[in-house]
Amino acid sequence: MVAAGSAALLWGAFYPGLSVLVWPALGGLFWSLSGRGGSSGAKLGMVAGLTYFALTFSSILQLWNFVGALALPLWILLAVYAALYMAVFGAAVGRWRSPLVWAGAWMLLEVARVAGPLGTAFGTLPGALAVPPWVGAAAVGGPWLLSFAASWTAGCAVAGWRGRRAWLLLALLGPGILFSASGLAPHTEQVDTLRVAIVQTGVTQEDRLDAGQVPQLMDHYRSLLGEIEQPVDLVVFPETVLPVPLPDRPELMEAFQQAAQRLDADLLVGTGDRRDDGVYNSTLLVSPEGEVVGSYDKMHLVPFGEYLPARGLWEAVGLGPLLRDLLPHDLAPGGSDEPIGAYGVRICFESQFPKLARRSVAHEAELLVVPTNDAWFGRDRLLWDHFAFGALRAAEQGRAFIHATTTGWSGAFDPRGRLAGDLPLLEPDVLYVQLPLHRGRTPYAVVGDWPVLALAAVLVAGGIAWERRYTRSQF
Repeated sequence: MVAAGSAALLWGAFYPGLSVLVWPALGGLFWSLSGRGGSSGAKLGMVAGLTYFALTFSSILQLWNFVGALALPLWILLAVYAALYMAVFGAAVGRWRSPLVWAGAWMLLEVARVAGPLGTAFGTLPGALAVPPWVGAAAVGGPWLLSFAASWTAGCAVAGWRGRRAWLLLALLGPGILFSASGLAPHTEQVDTLRVAIVQTGVTQEDRLDAGQVPQLMDHYRSLLGEIEQPVDLVVFPETVLPVPLPDRPELMEAFQQAAQRLDADLLVGTGDRRDDGVYNSTLLVSPEGEVVGSYDKMHLVPFGEYLPARGLWEAVGLGPLLRDLLPHDLAPGGSDEPIGAYGVRICFESQFPKLARRSVAHEAELLVVPTNDAWFGRDRLLWDHFAFGALRAAEQGRAFIHATTTGWSGAFDPRGRLAGDLPLLEPDVLYVQLPLHRGRTPYAVVGDWPVLALAAVLVAGGIAWERRYTRSQF
């Protein structure tokens, strides 16, 4: 079936080096849906969506060792939920013959899928196009400009193949827009340069969760800290490096403080932080004097991972005991977007969301930093997908971006979204990179998503109006 095959090909486009597959995959999908009518288009869209999102969210099955059979229904529910968006898109393409509708609807539905407490950007087109030469366009129009340009080209090409030849020329506007926008300067100013040491600890998830492993983990971290060489201005460790809160254990925190003093450098380290009002997922900043001078608390928590949405409802329907075994307590969300010094820190899941990086830059962050722990997922492709969000956030905001993980993918991007360095998966190692500190704001950082979203809405409305008028003129 063309719809399912195109969806599988689109999933393949997210592998490193295969972003070019986005265009034939979208073209095949649009071809299979167009002209089918709303009802048939919705059904085919659902088939394509189930194929695509079952593959996209198959990473959830890597959690089987930690949550058991609960990984299976969670995977199925996520795939079905996301496929509903593709069904709506299939209905639009099946009902309306205009590529204006197709391009606008695709982008609007991707934006809708990312929005809200259950939203996720995994599987959205910008993640596949987060590589040069396309990624630079995000400085002008954000991630959804990439999504729009790809869907515009695919839609126009399909319309041309179906006999409306003028659309073939219009298809060139998609890559033309991306090339033109990518060629623009990031509109930010370099004010300094940092030598950064990004620490990939190589610790397995099983060891990271085992409180009995704390002495061995600290020996390992001291060894890694001892290997870091001067000169260095910033050391970045991953998210939640120990199964116990560092603020509660000064004797453990001391190793990181002494390292900051020895290196005469700032040091960022992830930890849980237990307070009177709850437990937070935090990143601490240690100064060159060895003092904890700031912290950031994760604001956008992972649903079903760090908190249970509608916990009272699950309790009411009798699933409370089962889900309590999975997640006994909800983490508390942070409440401040303020950078820690010059560092706009977001944690793990938060790197998916452009609005969070944009808010960091609005508060004058000069460097974007995301400590994360992806050790749950072994060598799964999700590691690369997560890493690719860093290229988007860097280009969008005109800021260098650091991605520090437990087992990979760890690395950094320059302010144009170009790879500045990375580390091999699963190996404990330290990556040294020279990164610029920037000030100022890109066009996207200033205006946000509304111009591109407004364009999409106008195209959908205009395409529907044009087709209705065209249809009436046939009678």
